[in-house]
Amino acid sequence: MPKATIIIPAYNAEKYIASTLESILNQTFSNFECIIIDDGSTDNTVSYAKKINDPRFQIISIENSGGPSVPRNIGLDCAKGEYIFIFDSDDLMHPQKIELSVAALDKYNGANFLFTNFSSINENDRVLKESFLDEYDTLWNIFPDGDRVQVEQINSGVLYSTILSANYIGTSSVVIRRSSLTESDRFSEDLKNGDDYLFWVRFSKKNNAVFINRKLHKYRIVKSGISGRGFLKRAPSMILGLSRILNDCEDYRLRKIVKNKMSIVYAGMAYSHYKQGNYALQIDSARESLKLKFSFKSIKYYLAGSLLLIFRKIKSIG
Repeated sequence: MPKATIIIPAYNAEKYIASTLESILNQTFSNFECIIIDDGSTDNTVSYAKKINDPRFQIISIENSGGPSVPRNIGLDCAKGEYIFIFDSDDLMHPQKIELSVAALDKYNGANFLFTNFSSINENDRVLKESFLDEYDTLWNIFPDGDRVQVEQINSGVLYSTILSANYIGTSSVVIRRSSLTESDRFSEDLKNGDDYLFWVRFSKKNNAVFINRKLHKYRIVKSGISGRGFLKRAPSMILGLSRILNDCEDYRLRKIVKNKMSIVYAGMAYSHYKQGNYALQIDSARESLKLKFSFKSIKYYLAGSLLLIFRKIKSIG
């Protein structure tokens, strides 16, 4: 039986999948299996993955599900390893990632969850941030020695409350102890994005974690629509995921934090609708933002949308 299982959802990943799989082949730890779940790719993802002539690698092909949650759940169901590594199809592993992660979880047997520091790169492998988590004070304030920490356990209550404030957990850094998974520990399949964050929050509520302050993977940032329609496609899942986190949260202070995050997303939607000239939707989004938290920005979006809608009606009459 393999000690570790790497789960890789892949959709139209032909540009980077070969490099990703090569970084796994170059691991100093060899007792692993790698499950690539092809999510209905229409490019050469599968043929590139098949070039890896190694029995530890297997490919599962499914019809396109519209997001990474279904492939990730299939990977959880198929995993045989004691430790499950969640990894994205365009990221790169440090050669010691599996070795160091396995050693840490073997040592800290009271923790069922592990994450690490990491670097970020662009489409051409140029380093954007050498240490991605440096600016996450929410994380560093947990440790008395600050960023000098190397390997440290974080108790579930601390982990849960702090990642509600800031998500400092990089998806490709995560390792889960398979024996700790219950039937409810699943990625939400009705979310097209943000399913990973929802999983981390819910899992951290009942499980301790280990943090390794080593940059054990490179997170690739690919140009995509982070404003306008790109944001509007992601926002509904973001809101749905945050609403579920809010429903699970009993602490008044933490509920305020989640409501604030939801308000910010709605404000972003209002701005995106404004850029597209959808003033009625701009007003609706600003109103939802204000229901959660009062802010002058949302007031501005609400009033501006109302005025622009009035001007548009007057112009159409004239």
